[in-house]
Amino acid sequence: MMNDRKLMQLVLRLLSLKPIRWLMGFLITTGITATVLNSYSEMSKYQNLFYVIAFFSAFIFTIEYVLRIYSAPVLYNSKKKWHGRIKYLTSFMGVIDFISILPFTVPYFFKGDDFVGSAIEFGRIMIVFKLFRYSQSYHTIQVVLSSIRYELMTSLSFVAIIVSICAVFMYYLESAAQPDKFSSIGEGFWWAVITFTSIGYGDVYPVTSLGKIFAGSMAIIGLIVFALPTALVSGAYINYLQQPENKRKKEKEEISGTEE
Repeated sequence: MMNDRKLMQLVLRLLSLKPIRWLMGFLITTGITATVLNSYSEMSKYQNLFYVIAFFSAFIFTIEYVLRIYSAPVLYNSKKKWHGRIKYLTSFMGVIDFISILPFTVPYFFKGDDFVGSAIEFGRIMIVFKLFRYSQSYHTIQVVLSSIRYELMTSLSFVAIIVSICAVFMYYLESAAQPDKFSSIGEGFWWAVITFTSIGYGDVYPVTSLGKIFAGSMAIIGLIVFALPTALVSGAYINYLQQPENKRKKEKEEISGTEE
């Protein structure tokens, strides 16, 4: 007689089969397409069809969710079943899987029209993240970012510090001349982020001489500072592509085993 752990392994292998993965990918893309089309007033006559698609997809996702909870101890190689299942339930993909079942589960527990409608729409939109599980590109990005996570956090922390300093300085330089535009340091943060990212909407800009000099200097520095994370990711991606195929495959498998 098959023991519980072997049954979990069987369920996990079942979820990894190509036909199942193709089915899930099809349901996800179909659900996203139906959600987009449902936003057009011209497609209102197909609203019942879109509802059936969302309901059926959420029903399949609910079955998948239950099976993934059941097989989580094997996925995480946990000796205690509850430990593996909690790790899955609190993981990024576990949360996304839970949200994706809302269109099927929420109507049975809540009768409030506004809440039910919002939960269903939220679940329909968030299923796009389920594609991460079935995307090779996503796994590649995971491997690359994982290899430079400490360096990336360091550079992003440096960027945050520079932006904060600039926001405070610009507030004190411009608040007297433009109390409506720089009414708080929070408004200074808005200017700093938009300036550093080179978007420049033009809704907030300095008018004083010192403010203009400071803003020009910060814009140039921003190009350099914001290039740091980009350079790190680009370098890590190039290094990844230069690795032997078997090593890349092994890294993807390690990431896939912990993605839940």
